[in-house]
Amino acid sequence: MFTRTDLEAVAFPAEGLDGQTRQVLGLLQARELSRSFRLPMWEVERQALEWGIPPWHYERNLATFGVEGQLKLLRSRVSVVGLGGLGGWVAEVLARAGVGFLSLVDGDRFVETNLNRQLFSSTRNLGQNKAKVAKRRLQAVNPGIRLEAIPVFLDDENADLLLGDMDVIVDALGDLTNRAILYRQARRLNLTVVHGAIGGLFGQLALVEPGGPGLEGAYGPLEELPAHGQELTLGTPSPTPAVLGTLQAQAVLQVLLNKDTLPGAVMLRGALFFLDLDHFQWTRVAL
Repeated sequence: MFTRTDLEAVAFPAEGLDGQTRQVLGLLQARELSRSFRLPMWEVERQALEWGIPPWHYERNLATFGVEGQLKLLRSRVSVVGLGGLGGWVAEVLARAGVGFLSLVDGDRFVETNLNRQLFSSTRNLGQNKAKVAKRRLQAVNPGIRLEAIPVFLDDENADLLLGDMDVIVDALGDLTNRAILYRQARRLNLTVVHGAIGGLFGQLALVEPGGPGLEGAYGPLEELPAHGQELTLGTPSPTPAVLGTLQAQAVLQVLLNKDTLPGAVMLRGALFFLDLDHFQWTRVAL
């Protein structure tokens, strides 16, 4: 392990948004420490944050999260289940925010009809697994976090293994059958789930906490739902997953940073929010 002296030798002064100058660690310098001491980048950046020398690529986060909050995010573990329209935007925001470990779960492959809305899809990766593509992209976005691509669909047999060691689970599923499995296992494992679903210019968002009300209050028994929802008839235009996925990511960050008393967090608890982008309206329904 490198010492604080080693870190200070490569850190450099940079002026923050507040006009104050602080020592920061650049990506090139972090990579050099990583190579010299044979440590992964995430460990180098975690140690730098612990010593109060933040990675420079988090500069625009710090006024909101603070150094302690950034360190808390880097120590957090989140599973994003589904890497399509919603999950792509969620994973992108969480990676840029600095969530330290992202488990990316999806057995599906990109097809042409994904190109209108799925952030990680491109003409170059059609036919490739979504989780693996997401990992490659996010490694380039933020080399200071850990990423695990799991190219399988969630089912009863693998749910414990995939979800058991997480702080928060993101429900970005389009298949409602797998959603029932996710919530059943999350309840058993005492884990918080941030739910999102979309169809047309409509979306919904919920924070499902251990011991709190579940989606059954709005849907009825999840096991009795059809395999697919309104997306089949309404389609999914580009804005909807971008807006809902970003809101899901913000809900995840609030949970990880323990901002339970913020008005937004209080409003999310025990409720399902419906978003109508056509009319720019929110509706809150108690679960």
